[in-house]
Amino acid sequence: MLPPGGGHRREAGAGRLAGAEPPAGLQASLDGRQVAGLAKGDREMLDGKTVAVVVPAHNEAGQIGIVLDTMPDFVDRIVVVNDNSTDQTAQEVRQRQAEAPPAVAIQPRPQEIEPTLFNMADRVVLEMRREERALYPKHEVEPASPTDRIILINNLENGKVGGAIANGYLWARDHGIDCTAVMAGDAQMDPAEL
Repeated sequence: MLPPGGGHRREAGAGRLAGAEPPAGLQASLDGRQVAGLAKGDREMLDGKTVAVVVPAHNEAGQIGIVLDTMPDFVDRIVVVNDNSTDQTAQEVRQRQAEAPPAVAIQPRPQEIEPTLFNMADRVVLEMRREERALYPKHEVEPASPTDRIILINNLENGKVGGAIANGYLWARDHGIDCTAVMAGDAQMDPAEL
């Protein structure tokens, strides 16, 4: 287990921590992920698919850095949902976000479609998505570029873990992510098991 705090940071372009040993099993998964023509730590999609991990976090300032620093390289987006924390969780995520190397560019799906004779079903789906947003906890997505690997969503009220996960899945769906998983913000899950 990694010690909390203590200035552990991801080495530039690497999938491991500087000055700390990865959790058991993580080293093997990082070393085993070699792709022809790429050095270890270089980013590329997993089998051409985009992968996101939703990280619900409520008052996890002491642990969220470990979760972000040990996320495997095949994860294209880490969607942290700060569930109305009263500690420094959001600030810790912003710090890691600023230090993270760029990721594969991902553009959001269009929220409007020009009507034609052939896209009525697509327009109905978009309208249903707009209506269903009222069921999710109110939240704000902090501005991010298309190449930011870490995305921060701030729930404006505590939506509990289910609401936080739902908002993360909503972001992933709206950005065309192919595969989305969940990893808790308290560093109790082994990232090698993704």
